[in-house]
Amino acid sequence: MTAAIISTDEHLHVEPILAAVERRLSLLIEKPLATELAASQRVLDAIKNSGADAVVGYTQRFRRKWLSVKEKVAHRRAGRR
Repeated sequence: MTAAIISTDEHLHVEPILAAVERRLSLLIEKPLATELAASQRVLDAIKNSGADAVVGYTQRFRRKWLSVKEKVAHRRAGRR
């Protein structure tokens, strides 16, 4: 394995992130790093110290305005015609 996607429930992010960092895997982490400030700092420090390639993803797909636009485009009520 060369990469990991961390997309567990938000309160469960820390341990999988630290396990992946320990293995020097590239990471895509769904927002947030952690649900507590101290844990977020611990994760951030571990990532920085390891030199792991890590990015934080923030998906808009569940926000009402994005769902509305998606539906309009799908039904050809918005976008190019």
